[in-house]
Amino acid sequence: MIKLTIISKDEYANYILKDINDNKYELNINFMNIEKPKVGTDIYIQESVIKENISLNYGLVNSDSKPNKDELIVILIDGKQLYLQRYYD
Repeated sequence: MIKLTIISKDEYANYILKDINDNKYELNINFMNIEKPKVGTDIYIQESVIKENISLNYGLVNSDSKPNKDELIVILIDGKQLYLQRYYD
């Protein structure tokens, strides 16, 4: 996973993120059933997911399933790690 920081976002779930080397990425991430992360929030995400260039959907981990690590992201909110799993339409 690589660490990205949200540097801007819009009302259409488009996020501009940057890594520690100041590389910027634009991702469309729909956060389902949680409060949308704010600018400045750190997100840990698989590099392979970033390269997919599609709209991504993430929500709380379903206790009935065991997603593999490639299907997870971690966001840091108020010093706490929140694990989210990927959902497909």
